[in-house]
Parts: sequence; C-alpha cells; structure tokens
Amino acid sequence: MTDRGVSEWWMPAATGAIFLVPYLLGVRMLSLVPEPTREDVAARVLRTPMTGRDRWAFVRRFAPGLVMLFATYFLLTAYRDYRDTYGIEILKELGYAQKPAVFTKTELPIALGVMAALAGLNLIRDNRKGLLGALGIMGFGAALLGGSTLLLDAGHISGVVWMILIGLGAYLCYVPFGSVLFDRLMASTGFVGTAVFAIYLADALGYTGSVALQLYKDLGAAEASRFGFLRIVTYAMSLLGVVMIAGAAVYFGTVSRRPIPSESVPQVGATA
Repeated sequence: MTDRGVSEWWMPAATGAIFLVPYLLGVRMLSLVPEPTREDVAARVLRTPMTGRDRWAFVRRFAPGLVMLFATYFLLTAYRDYRDTYGIEILKELGYAQKPAVFTKTELPIALGVMAALAGLNLIRDNRKGLLGALGIMGFGAALLGGSTLLLDAGHISGVVWMILIGLGAYLCYVPFGSVLFDRLMASTGFVGTAVFAIYLADALGYTGSVALQLYKDLGAAEASRFGFLRIVTYAMSLLGVVMIAGAAVYFGTVSRRPIPSESVPQVGATA
C-alpha cells in the first residue's frame, strides 16, 4: 500500500493474487500424494469415515483429555483472533504507528518458527512420542506467552519483540490442533476413524470463544486499552494453557494403544 500504490480496497485482492500461485502448487502436490501403503496403515491406524456412533465412542473414550484440549483451544482461538484483529491498534499503543513494515517483521519469524517446529515433529516416528512432542511444543508455546510478557513488564524486551514472542507462542499452541495433534492421537491410541471430526469440533468451540472474548471486552472491559486488555489475557492464557496441556499430556501418555486386527489392514491402502 505504501510502496506500490495499492489502495486499501484492492490490497486484499492483490494479497490473494500473490498467494494464488503457491496455493495452486500446493494443491497439485497434494493430488500426487500416493495412497497409504500397508505399512502406513499399520503405523498410523486404519482411517475410515466415522458414523455418529463412532463419534460418540471417540468422545466417551477420551473425554478427560479432550475436555482439556478443547478448553485450551476455546481460549487459544479467542486469544489468537484478538491479537491478530487488533494488531495495528496494539502496535500503535506500543509506539510503532508510523512503521507499516513492522507487520512483516513480527509475523515472518512466527511463520518460520512454527514451520520449523512442525518439521521437527515429522522426524519422530513413534506416534506416542510424537503426540507427547506435539503437546510439549504446545506447552512451550503457552509458557512463552507468560514469559515474554514478564520480560516486557521488566523492560528487557521491546514491544515488537513481545509481539513476535506472543505470536510465536500462540501459533505454536494453535497450529498443531489443525494438523498433527489429532492425527498423532488417533495413531497412538489405535482408534479407528479420522482426525477430521476432532478438528471440526475444536474449531466450532474455538470460534465460539472468539465471540465470547470480544463481547467481554466490549461489554465488560470497555475502558481497558487494547494493549492493556491483551496483556492481562496473555497472562491468563499462559497459566491456563500450561496447566491444561500438561494435564492432557499426562492423560494421553497413559492411554493404551488398541491393537489393529490383521484383517483390518488392507493390502493396497485405505481412506485417510
């Protein structure tokens, strides 16, 4: 907008046009992914569509751990949405109103950090260790929220560094929910089904949290500044996130894996 003369009305379209090329490349790459082999299914569990009865069985079997995970996601989605939606107001309060490039400086390290963490998880072949590794990354992200805010309050880091660190912490918690977390959960426990149901359920609860936080800010804490409100919520999110993610790690670390019957392992592949 500042260097290329793109208006605020055309900026979203221009951004989408830039993104379209790698998007199409990604879709093409996904279309080339082969069907799972017999070894894939044995390692990651048979993936079949889940009926209503299967979904209820999944929720009942893992209810304690799922409650902790879904509660975390409920709060986390609300926190992430608030930070992203009011990023410009928060940065202005931190003294960066005249520096548009600060958005790139804050978000690019976050993207690279999250991709590196997820790539590292892919190196873990054991599914139980992979699940605990994902929860460990999420717990670290939650702790990073509180730790970075303490550093900001003590004057040891700048506002930009704080925005980077809380963004990294939030997305280290947030991204695994939509990718590796539930996939590893299904594989480590041996539950036959798909990870999509858990992802959809988490998303439904998460965006409910976004609406709830926004209503609370507008109706219950209208006098608070955007930065001041985010600072308090960051401490709360960090504390609750660490406790609930640790609880989920303890719970799922003790859940035994159901064996896969040999007749359930197909010769060619299965629906992912």
